[in-house]
Amino acid sequence: MDKLKMASSSLGERLKTGGAQMSRMVSAKMKEILQGPTPESKMVDEATLETMEEPNWSLNLRICGMINSEEFNGTEIVKAIKKKLVLSKSPVTQRLSLDLLETCTSNCEKVFSEVASEKVLDDMVKMIDDPKTDSGNRIKAMELITAWGESEDLSYLPVFRQTYMNLKRQYPLESHMNEQLLSPPESYPIPNTGLRNHEHNTSIGESVEEKKEFLVVTRNSLEILSSILNSEVEPKPIKVTLLTPPFCWLCFTKL
Repeated sequence: MDKLKMASSSLGERLKTGGAQMSRMVSAKMKEILQGPTPESKMVDEATLETMEEPNWSLNLRICGMINSEEFNGTEIVKAIKKKLVLSKSPVTQRLSLDLLETCTSNCEKVFSEVASEKVLDDMVKMIDDPKTDSGNRIKAMELITAWGESEDLSYLPVFRQTYMNLKRQYPLESHMNEQLLSPPESYPIPNTGLRNHEHNTSIGESVEEKKEFLVVTRNSLEILSSILNSEVEPKPIKVTLLTPPFCWLCFTKL
């Protein structure tokens, strides 16, 4: 009987504690909803408008200055950016939010603590995992996590290194961040038709290294053609050894 009373009392205490915690969470959430936009959130809204074509760097730096002068609360700024990353469906707004976050962390050292405490890194990982996320935003998020994770200055906040290592195991970061081919030099323009044909004929499994090799072969071919066209004397036959697989030197595509 005594044991039953003790168990009942213990259960009652746990229910009280759990109820109190839930009440505090609900109260905090309701307070956040009812208090309306803060000066910090209004400024973040202005800096991440989806109608902007590029970041407003002067506004971003102004926000940093107000954080450093303690005119703005760094926690509120990070919370506002977090909401944009999580709730916004606009790729432009998400990208501008990442740019603002990068600017704040680069110019306000104490913002890193807020990023860690508000679990912004978890939201960035969710962005990367979400197949609906814009590829450019996914790469930007990976670049930020990589830079923070490799920084020795952030060793006092292990979450940055841990998140980076977990992401690195899950994704081949370098291949994601280098998935876009480097454009050839402007002095060697590739005809649009040839480029489209190559992209159309490129198999899904073709590696980045193979694509880079193709660009190297194309550049060499254009150098040969350029030397022939610019020569004042009649050009001599040039012996060219075809690579395997063979290429068409005029359309720059695989045969």
